Amino acid sequence: MGPRSAARSVLVRLARLPIEAVRMARAAAVLGDGAALDLVADLAGIDDEQRAAAADALVRAEILRDEPLVGFVHPLVRDAVHHDVSPVERAQAHRRAARLLADRSAPPERIAAHLLAVPPRGEPWVVETALAAAGVAARTGAADAAVEHLRRALAEPPPAALRTEVLLQLGRAELLTRGPDAVQHLLEASAALADPGARAGVAQLLGRGLLFTGDPAAAADLARRAAAELPPGHEDLRARLSAFELMAVFFGGGDPDTLRRLEPHRVLPVPDGLGAKMLAAVAAQEWAYAGGSSEVCAELARQALDGGALLAADFELLGMTALVTLVLADSEAAPAAMDAAQADAHRCGSLFTKAAVSLWRGFALLRFGELADAERSIRTGLDEFVQWGFGDVGAQVHGAAFLSAVLRERGDLPGARRALELAHDPGDASEAARYWSHHRLELLVAEGRLAQALPVADDAARRFGFLRHPVDTPWRSPRAVALHGLGRHDEALALLADELDLARAWGAPGTVARTLRILGTLRRDPDQLRTAAEITAGTPARLEHVKALAALGAALRHSGRVREAREPLRRAVELAEACSAPGLVDHARTELYAAGGRARATASTGPASLTASERRVVGLAVHGATNRDIAQALFVTPKTVELHLSNAYRKLAISSRRELAGALATA
Repeated sequence: MGPRSAARSVLVRLARLPIEAVRMARAAAVLGDGAALDLVADLAGIDDEQRAAAADALVRAEILRDEPLVGFVHPLVRDAVHHDVSPVERAQAHRRAARLLADRSAPPERIAAHLLAVPPRGEPWVVETALAAAGVAARTGAADAAVEHLRRALAEPPPAALRTEVLLQLGRAELLTRGPDAVQHLLEASAALADPGARAGVAQLLGRGLLFTGDPAAAADLARRAAAELPPGHEDLRARLSAFELMAVFFGGGDPDTLRRLEPHRVLPVPDGLGAKMLAAVAAQEWAYAGGSSEVCAELARQALDGGALLAADFELLGMTALVTLVLADSEAAPAAMDAAQADAHRCGSLFTKAAVSLWRGFALLRFGELADAERSIRTGLDEFVQWGFGDVGAQVHGAAFLSAVLRERGDLPGARRALELAHDPGDASEAARYWSHHRLELLVAEGRLAQALPVADDAARRFGFLRHPVDTPWRSPRAVALHGLGRHDEALALLADELDLARAWGAPGTVARTLRILGTLRRDPDQLRTAAEITAGTPARLEHVKALAALGAALRHSGRVREAREPLRRAVELAEACSAPGLVDHARTELYAAGGRARATASTGPASLTASERRVVGLAVHGATNRDIAQALFVTPKTVELHLSNAYRKLAISSRRELAGALATA
């Protein structure tokens, strides 16, 4: 039966019952399934003698289930009864239900659910109940429910003494779900506070709202003023505000010269205290670009993350900054740290956190050589940030740049161009502008538009020259490729020699290998290319390893060493397929055929050919986890687990999970 037919049938049956049964059915519809019979009867105004007869009549009419707790036979039946009264009567019934539940000391979230259906009347108990219910929702990761209850409290409205607290709690909850709304309510709460310490606490929240909704300068100024107003004795809070102010520089919210204030915080071990950890997280990333070594910067970031306080306090900004530094350093801990971040983001119930993790995990997966997963993660992050209300600059620019890079690496240059055009260059020295400008430069070179690439590279050198190391957005190497293509070989090689010195000072395998690969390709120097392949083998910089193998094989073939070229080219074909990089597969396969070789009949074999996602699934399966357990642990569908296991069985030349441990042990 359709919903309308079902509703008519229910109401016809209900109309034939005694009035006490009708009132009980309506009370049950208000309270919802699972209510005790005496509570339903009290709400219906039915005495002890009538309640049993009324309930029995409703069971015989197939409206209620024959169970100890009251429940309808189907949700459609409950909806039909609930909507068979006027909106005014329903609201009055929900108010009475809330009062009855409060008198019985029911959980606040159960009472507050009824208050959502009740028009505001300025009653303090309603505000207090909504606040309590919001607290429960926040503690259990139900951010949307917390926002709903707090908006109801604000609408009541709250007494003057409670209004600021409601605004503050609402803004905090909205930061997880809808940024622009959070900024509005936190601004109002901040204006009502007289205590500098309390204002500084709100500034930490409001600053992040302003930063991520597109006003980094206002965010930095807010943090600076709040820190200056603090009296002595609030040093940790002052350090937290300082860390945020300096982080805002990366978003275009200040003068890059102010980052020199981070120099005293490049120290190991990282001091105790949340403020010190926050400053260490910013210092680690700033020093990565300014001249530090990958080993030291990664350790700074790791110690900032140690203990979990940083991620608990500021997952989306400074916590993610430390995680990204591990990725930039090609730290062995980076893949597991990003996986843990994704799991935590799912558990916390914050759209804001989930969006940040999706975007930056996609960035990490790009470097790890998992291009299909990277594309999915970045697209998800872009969608989530739109829902949250991120400003026009920031996540949308980052996401467009990262998506363009993934599609370019997959060989889809038209798609990469369309992705880049999802956003525009902010025109400043922000991190978002740097990524967008860099991937525009790389795309122009890949498209063969070499003359157009040169002014873009020059602009990057001018705008982002304060960032010394070529960590992830080098301008010299793409400019060198363009110069070489235009016949200016000496200039190209000089640029690459400079970049190689800087890359070695940073020391991350992927960064050094990238410059070695380009330099070795232009010089056709197999030794440099072999070194690039060797230093990235077994590191998280898997995509760069595959590129180095392909370049090495091509250089050997061009130098006449065709037999020697075949093995690195075969390996490049296999690993490029595992990376979901069809453009690189085609290039390596073409070179292999030209060298007189053929790809192996079973491509991508052995444990080393497993993608990181496949390795995670296999690792859990080896320890006895079921497909459903693995799906829940990794926040994917059981179908995805089946696909990864199937791919792993093929690559390991086995047929069941019983053989997994042996196949991995013999590697």
